[in-house]
Amino acid sequence: MNSINITIHPSQFPDQVRGDLAESLRSRRVNHKFHYDSYKQTQKWLALHDAYSPSRKDADCAAAYDKSFAAVVSVIKNRRVYLVGLGCGGGQKDTRLLKLLRDSGREVFYTPCDVSSAMVLVAHRTATQVIPAENCFPLVCDLATTENLADIVGQSVRLPPFGVRGHVRALEHRDMSRCLKAATCRR
Repeated sequence: MNSINITIHPSQFPDQVRGDLAESLRSRRVNHKFHYDSYKQTQKWLALHDAYSPSRKDADCAAAYDKSFAAVVSVIKNRRVYLVGLGCGGGQKDTRLLKLLRDSGREVFYTPCDVSSAMVLVAHRTATQVIPAENCFPLVCDLATTENLADIVGQSVRLPPFGVRGHVRALEHRDMSRCLKAATCRR
């Protein structure tokens, strides 16, 4: 059996999670992170998602994702691509994009990022069907309370000179807006 290194951000350390749970109980509002905190809850959430998600059940929705992914692949010119899956869930949509990037001849790296360790493990397993395990860097992080994701991702990844921090920022600003424009213009 292979082991997997997972980076856990302080937003998911036990004291923080305990505080978030206490706040949920005080406010009578369940924090999203507790919907899939355990492995069993994660499996139930993923089963619910598979049963009802438009990305699984609606051909037009699936086609919109495919069109968007093709647009992303067409505008990214770098040979090495680093994808960060924010709120990755089970990683199925991310893996579809990873496969397209890989099939276009790019070297692909991936960080599945979610508030649930079980989710990032599922996403890791899904992604490593199309990319090497050594190119996958799971990160457990509460995105709702995290200040600087680029720094966190850069700390969790050990790549050769690849400037993860700069690439994450570049994708956030430059490539994402170009990809979205390309996807909407090609309808």
